[in-house]
Amino acid sequence: MTTTPELLFEIEGLSKFFLLDNHNTLKAVRDLSLTIAKGETVGIVGESGCGKTTLGRTLKRLYTATAGTARYKGQDIFRMDRAQAHRYAKEVQMIFQDPYSSLDPRMTVREIIREGMRNHGILRGDRPGQDRRIRELLGMVGLGAEHADRFPHEFSGGQRQRIGIARSLAVEPEVIICDEPTSALDVSIQAQIVNLLKSLQEEFGLTLIFISHNLSLVKYISDRVGVMYLGSMVELAPADLLYDDPAHPYTEALISAIPIPDPAVQRRRQMIRLTGDIPSPINTPEDACPFAGRCPYAAPACSKTAPRLAEVAPGHLAACDRVRKERKAP
Repeated sequence: MTTTPELLFEIEGLSKFFLLDNHNTLKAVRDLSLTIAKGETVGIVGESGCGKTTLGRTLKRLYTATAGTARYKGQDIFRMDRAQAHRYAKEVQMIFQDPYSSLDPRMTVREIIREGMRNHGILRGDRPGQDRRIRELLGMVGLGAEHADRFPHEFSGGQRQRIGIARSLAVEPEVIICDEPTSALDVSIQAQIVNLLKSLQEEFGLTLIFISHNLSLVKYISDRVGVMYLGSMVELAPADLLYDDPAHPYTEALISAIPIPDPAVQRRRQMIRLTGDIPSPINTPEDACPFAGRCPYAAPACSKTAPRLAEVAPGHLAACDRVRKERKAP
């Protein structure tokens, strides 16, 4: 008997705009809809400036949405009372992109981890018992007890990111939003951090939102992948399906640029090179496909109507009218 997974997030028509001045508006996230089930990893990919970090920060409630709703366990996260917001802050943690600026340089690792535990009322037992818990957390992320009384500047980038993960785990979250957690790290360290996140997810049943521009890492860690372009979600599918059979022209171009380690195979591949200027997210028109100016398949109608994210195959959604018509054709 197949059971329906429990939905943690139900996001509908979410938009986040930033008013730059009286005449210009930065449309960072536009009319985005997405569901996230308990225990799954959803990857969010796209070029720099596509809005993926803004999406993560909005779901963390660091930003207030301009329009739309985002429900967590059925509760609108932007209409929570103080107690609900405090509980949400505990259950939904975030790992930030820059491990050099996300840790307070004046605090030891012990103080950094203890702070979250204190703020959320989960300090248990006496001080020795709390110290044992901090050592346990450090051990979970591959650090030793001797690291507890050191300051952030004494660690490498990978070690600092591990401290950030330990800080998140300290409050026993259900969801961790990973905002480009490996982009500032060396390639070998990136793999270590991603493997650490996968093992912690399996151990604690975590739900991960993994934001990155590294398509290879996203495929490795994700159950489903959403592709963003100019603030909009243009494709959403299970990871293997999206990488093996991309539907949206933008996704096709992204995947064609992933390097293959076999030189012979790499030489035979044909990279899709997009032409045209990257449009500005400022004052973007709502009545046109955001990718129309760069799309090799664009038709006149693409500049007149904005396609909606819709199913092109079971479990596979794309915001492209051409693809939808072609895949439904007999």
